[in-house]
Amino acid sequence: MSETLAEVKNLLKGGEFLVKESNYNDTFTPEDLNEEQQMIIDTVVSFVDNEILPVYDKIEKQEPGLTNLY
Repeated sequence: MSETLAEVKNLLKGGEFLVKESNYNDTFTPEDLNEEQQMIIDTVVSFVDNEILPVYDKIEKQEPGLTNLY
């Protein structure tokens, strides 16, 4: 990474760009993601859709045996 610690500390967090003076170049948007980051997002979304949501009710009820998948 080419960013220095001082540059990282000066980044705005969350919605701070709405209430603090900021430069539009400093605002991170999803379009700024690189291919690897987008692949991680896609993997997480796929995992949640295929592994978590089908058993969501069982997870909420803390039914035994959910962690013994194999």
